[in-house]
Amino acid sequence: MESPARKPAIQLRSTLSGLVVGLALVASPATSAPQPRPTPAVSPSDASAPSPEALTQSLRALALRYQAAGPGERDEVLRELDGVARARQRALAALSETEPAAVLRLAVPSGLRASLPGAVQPYLEHEVELDGVLEVLVEDRDPWPNAVQSANWTCVGLCAHESAMKGGKIVKLPAFTRA
Repeated sequence: MESPARKPAIQLRSTLSGLVVGLALVASPATSAPQPRPTPAVSPSDASAPSPEALTQSLRALALRYQAAGPGERDEVLRELDGVARARQRALAALSETEPAAVLRLAVPSGLRASLPGAVQPYLEHEVELDGVLEVLVEDRDPWPNAVQSANWTCVGLCAHESAMKGGKIVKLPAFTRA
């Protein structure tokens, strides 16, 4: 006899210091219209591209330089900050596909993030707080239909199609469907 499904509810309250990289890549801060997805800054074939680690260090150094810069130099440093922040965002997005833990290690601290100019903020990670209920369904039984049943049903459909294509000629089912 199959056991009934258990449906435990788990209350979650968590502060995530994660990256909201995907949202920043899809929507531009100037418009809500969809933008083409940028190509990753670091690809396996491009060994000369700066690593996400190097881009994070550059971002930190430029942040300090921006804070110490006079009014005449700030525009130049801001352009550099913008370029590095954009390249870092693309590099982190590419890295998140293979090593999400490394992306979290490279997160910029909130204090440094807050000290950066607003023009750079859309390209940086943001702290997100989530409240909610996570429901998990656990069933102690084999799925229905299982893989064998699914394969049999698919095979019957394929044989029926083959029969129809041959003008209704009888097509025998393969031996594995009779087991």
